[in-house]
Amino acid sequence: MKISEIKKTLPEGFDCRSAGGKFYVFKVGWGEEIRGLAERGGPSPEAGWAEVEYLSGRGRLAVVTSGRGKLVVRHYFHGGVFRRLTRDLLRGVSRPMKELKLLTEAARARIRVPEAVGLIIDPAGAGLVRAALITIYIPDSYDLFTYLRQWPADPSPLMIRKKREIIAETGALIAALHRSGFNHADLQLKNITIQQSPAGLRIFILDFDKATHDRPPRSKVAVKNLLRLYRSFRKLRLVKPALSPRDPLRFLNAYAPEDKEFRRYLVRQARRRRWRDSLHLIKWKLLSRLRGSPYAQPMSGDREDGREA
Repeated sequence: MKISEIKKTLPEGFDCRSAGGKFYVFKVGWGEEIRGLAERGGPSPEAGWAEVEYLSGRGRLAVVTSGRGKLVVRHYFHGGVFRRLTRDLLRGVSRPMKELKLLTEAARARIRVPEAVGLIIDPAGAGLVRAALITIYIPDSYDLFTYLRQWPADPSPLMIRKKREIIAETGALIAALHRSGFNHADLQLKNITIQQSPAGLRIFILDFDKATHDRPPRSKVAVKNLLRLYRSFRKLRLVKPALSPRDPLRFLNAYAPEDKEFRRYLVRQARRRRWRDSLHLIKWKLLSRLRGSPYAQPMSGDREDGREA
């Protein structure tokens, strides 16, 4: 693998260099910070980084401090039946490069996503690599799953208004995502993050690892995204019955405020899938009781105010 080969696949505004036997891709202006991470350890925080903390409930995400603030490092791993065999070995750089491009394209389309600033690529021989994606940490944030999981049985009117505002903002953001032609592929409560700051409420969409950017808006793929999100809500409601069953309808009103026929169509699709999804949820609930589930248990590291440590 050569730098010249990697440079051919870079999105606009990014460059590539080598350090300590590794390649590092960086957004222009971020070269020193990404190089420093590459030299300190590479894709894996366990390789030698100091002062590493992990985000709980969001998978294998490490937070490290750079000269320009906190950065999130996600070391790529395989899923599926072969994950124990292949673990973190990737064939080439197409997977991390694709996500870097998608995050860059989404940001240019004014979709709120974590700002991607680089990749670390560690060649392992025979065309295999280990890799990590670097994004800017979103302060004062927590995912929608965490927020709804802590919903009380007797919420105040202020809490109800805040929740409905979050639902409305989320619906509008996902509508913008689909209008821009993005298929997220893993749209669920844990991949939607809420940021509360003096500037107001902001919603971000995370994890574009399996996403694509070649679909028309409101296609069958977009409907599949929304049904996936609805199933995620139903899972949470199994252990949080205090959540209103009308919240998905409020979301749909924000997603397609002027398209009543589309809203009706999506409701019909959800009803058609209800029995199949119910079997999935029953199986999930049984397994969660046997081996524990993050939907039913507190996540380690959570603060009492719902924010991640």
